[in-house]
Amino acid sequence: MKKKILIFVNDYNNIVNLRYNLISYLRLFYEVEILVIDKIKNNNKIKNIYSLNKKYKSINILKDFILLFKIFNFLKKRSPDLVINFTIKPLIYGTLTSYFLKIKSINVVTGLGSIFINKISKKFYTIFLKIILNLNTHVIFQNKSDKKIFNFNNKSSDIINGSGYDYFKFKYIKKKGGNNFNFLMVSRLIKDKGIGEYLEAARNIKNKYKKKVNFFLMSSIDNSLFSFPLSKIYNYKKYVKFIKFNKKEYFNLLNLSDCFVLPSYREGFSKTILEASSMGKFILTTDVPGCRDIVIHKKTGILSKAKDVKSLIYWMRFIYSLKNKEREKISFDGSQRVKKKFTYDTINKQYLRVIKKII
Repeated sequence: MKKKILIFVNDYNNIVNLRYNLISYLRLFYEVEILVIDKIKNNNKIKNIYSLNKKYKSINILKDFILLFKIFNFLKKRSPDLVINFTIKPLIYGTLTSYFLKIKSINVVTGLGSIFINKISKKFYTIFLKIILNLNTHVIFQNKSDKKIFNFNNKSSDIINGSGYDYFKFKYIKKKGGNNFNFLMVSRLIKDKGIGEYLEAARNIKNKYKKKVNFFLMSSIDNSLFSFPLSKIYNYKKYVKFIKFNKKEYFNLLNLSDCFVLPSYREGFSKTILEASSMGKFILTTDVPGCRDIVIHKKTGILSKAKDVKSLIYWMRFIYSLKNKEREKISFDGSQRVKKKFTYDTINKQYLRVIKKII
């Protein structure tokens, strides 16, 4: 009889966009069930998925206590051999309930986000999360910097670089030369992704090179405390074409772009950089956790200073001024690097090795 694993996340989209390939792979070896806090979409076709029908973004103490109680009852009833927690609320509440029910658990720290960019909140959450993480059987970090913050030893933790990506969908394509040079940024509308820096840099570059360069921003609206105002983006419509995110258009834009830009302040492990690099796009990102783990400066892309418009402008001009052969060499080397180290197949096997050690 196969042992049972429970995957616990915030919402349905997290499963579809980031976890589904891993879940499909683990089902070759284990019985896998999925628990999400938020509601499940009506067109759901994923097997053995359950919902608590609660809003995971709620910060109401009473509602969160009820949520914790529901998680406890669910885990007690389903009695998995292992719980794997992704995202912040499952990380906290999944750990607490697993601990009291004596169920083995793995916490996957998928990124420390905005709260770790602020120095005051960083100190508080570091202490709090370290207490929580120490209740786990094992912790998986997505980059070296995050692991270093919590100072976990190698026996109780591992580094697995991200969630992987679909190499067969994002294969290397040598872009045909064109009259215009296209910069593309794809991210949620969050300040910490470097949206403001990208827009300002676009205005500067566009004023200098006019029609020779194009800028695109593909994004989905974010309603969190850290969101970037949509009204501000409209102030740059003369310089940047704003496009609402959808998967088909995302692939088409990647195909047409020359340089993929992500001036983020901090990442867990950027999947969009992996996909863009795999397709042979020149990568311009920042020298921060979750980005510098993917890109080697001037060898497989460029690492700019975070929160620095002047640095971003400098490197955009540098990339534009490179000869085609130089850009192609760096882009190709980047593609080969991510293909070798970060595909679904590679990452899934690393998860399986960790799980086998625990159950």
